[in-house]
Amino acid sequence: MNNAEKPQLTIPRVSGSYSIKSEIKDKIERGLINGKLEPIKCECGSTEFVDKTTDKIDYLEVEKDRFCKKCNKLVGYWSYGHWLP
Repeated sequence: MNNAEKPQLTIPRVSGSYSIKSEIKDKIERGLINGKLEPIKCECGSTEFVDKTTDKIDYLEVEKDRFCKKCNKLVGYWSYGHWLP
């Protein structure tokens, strides 16, 4: 197969302005998370959540996912005492 016959993969350019810091700031400003990164409101507007334990060590919860009760969207992940964005 010569170069003319090889399929070409086109990857769109991505803006270099994205950062996790700007995403966190945006979510805080929109009232979706608090300063400790804990989810306090879903994008659908609901403030009711259900936590599902995903890992335990010696019967202690060490990781959990938080889902919106209204739309079932994953809104947060907690691991070893900290909320992760």
